[in-house]
Amino acid sequence: VIIMGILMLSIGVTLVVNIIQFEKNMKSALEREIYATGLLVRKTIDNNLKYFELSRFSGMKDFLKGVIKTNKNISYVFVTNTHRKVLYHNDFDRRVNLGKEYDKIKILKSSQTVSVKGHYESIIPVFSVDKKNTYLGNIHVGVNKKIIDKEIISMIIQTIIIFIIALGLSIYLLMYFISKNVVNPITGLSSEMENITQNMDLSREINTKGEDEIAQLGKTFNLMMNEIRNYSENLE
Repeated sequence: VIIMGILMLSIGVTLVVNIIQFEKNMKSALEREIYATGLLVRKTIDNNLKYFELSRFSGMKDFLKGVIKTNKNISYVFVTNTHRKVLYHNDFDRRVNLGKEYDKIKILKSSQTVSVKGHYESIIPVFSVDKKNTYLGNIHVGVNKKIIDKEIISMIIQTIIIFIIALGLSIYLLMYFISKNVVNPITGLSSEMENITQNMDLSREINTKGEDEIAQLGKTFNLMMNEIRNYSENLE
């Protein structure tokens, strides 16, 4: 019970530490992924800005939809102007949002990752490619936080399975060791002592092997019976 308690405590502490570290690393990896996707979109926009205004890009919706298909972890990507109006969105079924104000969008002129409605969202500003470097809007790339939860649950399940297997193997090896090195020798010693006391055969010696405590106990019994035998003979 003590060993199982120690193992469970150790596994529990290790699991908590691993979950915290895993969540931190997973969040960092997702933030880097959505930021890299945002940079890809901005590069495409910069190339188009040489010829067209931000609000007049043709094929932008198809491009954003292709970005989602290529990056399975990305939940959405859209582009807004300086007035927080959604110009382009990856979801064709959400045309109602295009051109309307997106209340949760902050006007940011520097790249930043924020938390929005269960998503990590990377917001990357867009500037004109001329010498004026005018602020034109933002690129928004989001990834669902549930991805991290799924990975954590998977890790917990794997850890529990490994723990159960390791615990079962540890208990089996422990019981085998105790049986071989403690229970069996003590049972043998008890059986021999029982035969000696029943038959009062003090000339018989207990077989002892090794130098452990049980062997020392057997030698002590032999010494004790030898003393009793000598005392009995002298008394007679």
